[in-house]
Amino acid sequence: MEKTAKQSKFNMTEGIEWKLILSFAIPIILGNMLQQLYNTVDGIVVGNYVNSNALAAIGTCSTLARFFLCFSMGFSNGCGVIVSQLYGARQDSEIRKAFTTGMIIALGLGVLLSAFGLICHGWILSSLMNIKDPDVFAYADTYFVIYCMGLIFTYIYNFIAYILRAFGDSRATLYFLALTSILNLVLDLLMVRWWGIAGAAIATVISQLVCAIVSYIYMTRRYDSLNIRFSEYRVDGPMAKKCVTLGIPAILQISSVSIGNIIMQRLVNSFGSTVMAGYTVGVKMESYMHAPLQGIQQSMATFTGQNVGAGKLDRVKRGLYRALLINMIACAVVALICLIAGDALGRMFGLEGESLNFAVKMIRFYSYVAPTLFFFGAYFCCAGLIHGSGDVAYATFVSLFALASRVVYSYVGVYAFSASEAVLYHSTMLSNGLSMVLAWAGYFSGKWKDKSKKILGR
Repeated sequence: MEKTAKQSKFNMTEGIEWKLILSFAIPIILGNMLQQLYNTVDGIVVGNYVNSNALAAIGTCSTLARFFLCFSMGFSNGCGVIVSQLYGARQDSEIRKAFTTGMIIALGLGVLLSAFGLICHGWILSSLMNIKDPDVFAYADTYFVIYCMGLIFTYIYNFIAYILRAFGDSRATLYFLALTSILNLVLDLLMVRWWGIAGAAIATVISQLVCAIVSYIYMTRRYDSLNIRFSEYRVDGPMAKKCVTLGIPAILQISSVSIGNIIMQRLVNSFGSTVMAGYTVGVKMESYMHAPLQGIQQSMATFTGQNVGAGKLDRVKRGLYRALLINMIACAVVALICLIAGDALGRMFGLEGESLNFAVKMIRFYSYVAPTLFFFGAYFCCAGLIHGSGDVAYATFVSLFALASRVVYSYVGVYAFSASEAVLYHSTMLSNGLSMVLAWAGYFSGKWKDKSKKILGR
């Protein structure tokens, strides 16, 4: 592949490892924070301008939305691994095949999931999510139906975002998210006052549409390899097989997290609207805590993919330990912030009484029970290496096993031992610890080193 100025955006196969990982991660971290802000704005505006039942509905719909998006994120993540390794190996024509093939499959997934949500929304909310309160159900049904109508736009953006990151371009996605977050905030403030929770859903759909259009225009103009005419879009059989081979395990990995959250949400909903509202805020704050750790994970995945493609395994190993140190520092900072600001964060959503108390306890649990967060920090950087190497199946196993353990622990605690609602967040200690141990065991086994051969044909 010819290396033009347009193509050599961020080469991670040369230079000081920790600087490359951190500089690539910072825009992703900021983007993750903006993404969380984007998701949080709905909750803040609805909680303050509608009521706590609407906030509880937003929490349930957010859990469902993450499940629907896991197919997009998982498949796009798998395609991103392929593109990052092809980029490291400088195989331009294969990159074009991977992009067009992956985009078509991603769009197909988006259409299918959107149709499923629109047809089965009533059953999903009443039976699957176990929403008993009629007021909460009405709010959730309105929001979820509108959300499903715009799902395809999110699928387009997610696929483009993972491909750009595979090229080493993490700043672009930050700018896109900044634009859509501001747009979503403005639209929320206007539309929620007019149409209540429906306005929040409409604002989300419009913002995602704008994000998809802007990212596609940027991509085609910025990168020669991705400047593809619509007439060139077709599915390449061998490349489709590679995309599906890596995409399905990645979908299972991410969806396992989402499925675990849905099962946990059912348990949360059984405690009533008070706990539902508090848990909604606690989960949103937990997402902020994980944002910097996930940024390092995604950076480590791209770093690993490019260096494995270039045959530089020693750089991968050095990069892992630099990433571990960065994550431990990030964990300490995040824990301190949550310890100090837990009460203020809960009140920001308009919570009060028992809902506020539960949210604050949940937020502070991650700060004063330090191993909970540090375990996950150690897991994320190692998981990035495993995923970037192409060993997606093992990464999926780690997620499934850890989440299954959390779900079993929580349900047994509640239904066999009458545990209080605190078990909903105490169980994260178990799942985070197991994730860390299994991920590092996979790294030390060394099996990840051979996974790139199938992708690169070596």
